[in-house]
Amino acid sequence: MDEATARPAIPAITGENAFLNRVVKPIYLTIKAEVEASRNGTAPHSAWRNYDDINEYFWSRHCFDRIRWPLDLSKNFFVAPPHRNRVRKTGFVEQRSFWNLFRSFDRLWVMLILYLQAATIVAWEGKRYPWQNLQSRDVQVRALSVFITWAGLRFLQSILDAGTQYSLVRRETMWLG
Repeated sequence: MDEATARPAIPAITGENAFLNRVVKPIYLTIKAEVEASRNGTAPHSAWRNYDDINEYFWSRHCFDRIRWPLDLSKNFFVAPPHRNRVRKTGFVEQRSFWNLFRSFDRLWVMLILYLQAATIVAWEGKRYPWQNLQSRDVQVRALSVFITWAGLRFLQSILDAGTQYSLVRRETMWLG
């Protein structure tokens, strides 16, 4: 709906399969050309654009200023990489550290830590079977501390998110929210 007139909006491109041919297909062909330039994944990541690089391009506030709307296929975004050994460098190179490993598997780490805490609390009581230990009100209350630990681990995750992603935020995307 057109917000100004409350009538159905008139599309910027028309014709049979217009959206497919004028929007989807050019982006698809660009990704396909980049995949072919990757030399079956053997080219260095910094030498070709992968899906994440192309996706990141659309985060930019000025994306449509550069490629226009409807899409202008003459813009360099849609230019296929040259068929030679050396391909142009991209603006995004993935950076990794130990903290990225922790962050990638945060749910697994959280589950293991919480299970260890709960198992230790229940086993510490010293009765023969764990379900006997859970009948004690003190054990039940101590087991509730798992939720406090969970909240602390979520807070740690948010700090790691900010720390590991900080260098990836560009001036253009910083205030997008």
